[in-house]
Order: sequence, then C-alpha cells, then structure tokens
Amino acid sequence: MILLFLYGPPAVGKLTTLNEIIKSPRNEKWNFKLFHNQMVVDIISSIMPYGTPESFKLAGTYYHEMIKTCAKLDINLTFSFCWADDEGDTEFVKKIIETTKTYGGKVFFVRLHCSEETLLKRVINPSRFEHRKIKSQAKLKKVLSDWDLIQEMSFVDSLNIDNELYSAEESANIIFENLEQLDMTI
Repeated sequence: MILLFLYGPPAVGKLTTLNEIIKSPRNEKWNFKLFHNQMVVDIISSIMPYGTPESFKLAGTYYHEMIKTCAKLDINLTFSFCWADDEGDTEFVKKIIETTKTYGGKVFFVRLHCSEETLLKRVINPSRFEHRKIKSQAKLKKVLSDWDLIQEMSFVDSLNIDNELYSAEESANIIFENLEQLDMTI
C-alpha cells in the first residue's frame, strides 16, 4: 500500500489536487482511491459540532481505521489533512506512519502551500460549498491565527509544491513524477 498524504492549510487546493490525481491517466498504474479529510468532517459535523475535542478524537479514530484497513488490504490511498504544528497532530501522523509500515506500506508526504492572499481568494470559491468546508475569509483568518497550519512537518520528508505556481493538474503530475523517481512501486 502507498498512502499519498497531502497536507496544507484550508483552501490550499488539497482536494482539487487529489481529484486530479484520481482522474489522471497516470493513476491507472497506481490505482489510488480517494479518501479525504472532508469526508469524515462532513459525517461528524452532520451529527455534532466539529472542532470539539470529542469530534477531533472521533475523526482521528476514523482516519486511522480506514488507513489501517486499506494497508491490510494493500489498497493505495490518497489522504488530505490540515496538519497543525502541535503535539496531537504530530502524534496522529506518526501513528499513521507506524500503522502503514506495519502492513508493509509506504507513506509519501506532499505539502501544498501558497500565499495567505491566495488562500483568502480561494476560500470563497463555489467548489468549497460541496462539503462543510471553511467558506469565509473571516473564518479562515481566525483558523490561521489559532493554528499553525502553514509549517512543513519537520519529522518527515515532504515534497513541497507551491501550487500558486502550478495548476492542480500540474501539481498532480509533479507528484506522479516524484513517486516514480522514488520507485514507490505497488
């Protein structure tokens, strides 16, 4: 199993890039399945307020169990996550790495980033209304001031893509090229 783990702040284009990966002809080789953060957020927030310690714990459990099951079944998976530079998220990511490796899998990290100005423009894009995403500039500013969502994970190697410079399709191609160069075979 290969877990393609995209991270970055809200509105950076994680899901847009993952959708390009899934529909790319290059994905025929990899057969990545789409699993993104918002799937779980949508389920939980339809029942309880998201952002509480209980909702974060429940989401973490669901993410972990899905990734563990796919690792056991050798299903290549994409995953998106807004990683905060804090102990809880770092512990979660390390647990995901350990679980994936336990079942012979590999994790490939990709950090998407762009300027805050671009994030503020993107956050009001109509495509964000499909899911229960942050949709206002004021809310995004608050989240960015409350959480450090911009940093690169210091404890893993990450491919860094400034997707202000590249379209989602170009970003997907960069990711595929790097996977192939690293010989991340299935």
